[in-house]
Amino acid sequence: MNAAESSTVLSAYLAELVRTYQQRGYQVYREPSEAAAHIPFDLGGYRPDLLVEKGDEHLLIEVRSEQSPFSIDRFQNLTLMVRQHPGWRLLVA
Repeated sequence: MNAAESSTVLSAYLAELVRTYQQRGYQVYREPSEAAAHIPFDLGGYRPDLLVEKGDEHLLIEVRSEQSPFSIDRFQNLTLMVRQHPGWRLLVA
């Protein structure tokens, strides 16, 4: 799969995630700046692809593709940061 095809697949997957969470009653924030305004703690410059919220449940969602650089250490550190806040989770899709 080339970069253009991968980008199209990634966009379609993000759109499907948005629809799925909205259908389940979640508020979905897709734009990084919009999501950042709703995150009450510092993530060290990291911006999730999606923030979905429902009641006291807050999910930071990072969507990865085969071409996306992926640092296990970075996500472990982010997970530890997020876990310090009740009701917040980091998901990698």
